Formats: sequence, structure tokens, C-alpha cells
Amino acid sequence: MNAKVFLKIVALVFGLILVIYASKYFSSNSFHSSVESLFNNINYFQWCSYEKHKVIWLDPAINKKMTDRQQSTHKYCVVQMESIQGLDISHAQWRKVAQGFDSNGQVVFLEWDPATGVYRAAGLPFKSSILDQDLQPKP
Repeated sequence: MNAKVFLKIVALVFGLILVIYASKYFSSNSFHSSVESLFNNINYFQWCSYEKHKVIWLDPAINKKMTDRQQSTHKYCVVQMESIQGLDISHAQWRKVAQGFDSNGQVVFLEWDPATGVYRAAGLPFKSSILDQDLQPKP
């Protein structure tokens, strides 16, 4: 009887140790970066509709850059997303950069926080090096 209880306790302790090590591994940066690289090809977000063919650039400096409105609609309605893991955006000061329309005809804004470099569209925050490169002024 004592041997069975001892084996059960050993099995429970071994299981607990495995759970602790697994939780540490799954919360590690190396695991997150490997999962992120695995899904790197599908990190795109369509924040406005192609059918509406209208993106209004609210920032005058960006508006001057966009000469071909049709091309900018196709180029910037689907944006590449990057992780914002580790950034605190709770105090972000969102600045409206562009206005577009979703598939239902509702107005959707593309917003940007200069302090963190994070964008937001339809309530979804994300980073995008392509938007940084094309839209933001160079220092």
C-alpha cells in the first residue's frame, strides 16, 4: 500500500515539474519568436475596402506624397502587421493618419502613435515597418 502511494506522489511531482518547465518554455522569447517567424507570411491586415477606392490622407505631408490615389488605396489598404509585444500602449496618443471605408461603407480610421510607433485601425493595434518607411517623415 505504501509503495502505491509513494509512486502516485512521485508521478504527481514529476508531472508538476513538467508543467512548470513547459509554462516557462512557452512564455519565453525564443518560443514566441519562433512561432512569429512560422506565421510571418500571413501577418497582413486589410483595414479598408478595395471596392470603395477611396483613402483620404488626413496628414497634409502624407497627402502631398500620394499622387496616385488608386495606387495608394491598393498599396495601403492591406498592411503588413508586426507584433507589439512588450509595448505599453495604454497611454497612447492616437493621431488620425488616413480615413477609408470598410466593405459595409462604414468609415474606418488608420491612426498612429508617434511615441510608440504603433498604428491602429478598427481598434486593432499593430506595428508596420512598411508604413513607417513610406508614411512617416525622415529625421
